[in-house]
Amino acid sequence: MFFLSVISSCAQQWEYFDLGGSEPTLNDALFINDTTGILVGDAGTIYRTTNGLDNWTLLASGSYHLNAVTFPTKAK
Repeated sequence: MFFLSVISSCAQQWEYFDLGGSEPTLNDALFINDTTGILVGDAGTIYRTTNGLDNWTLLASGSYHLNAVTFPTKAK
């Protein structure tokens, strides 16, 4: 179970997402556009969506705990 803050054009909303099973604690989320996002957490958990939150794919990371997710930005 994970609650995610979704920002729409009018207001910020909280939505409940059941990722199935007994997933470990999730610690951070990052969305790079309206359809693609990453969730990371304990036990090396990584979930990815590429279709606007409809489906999540569990990815293996080989790490123990992931506390944050970030992507580098282009230098200006």
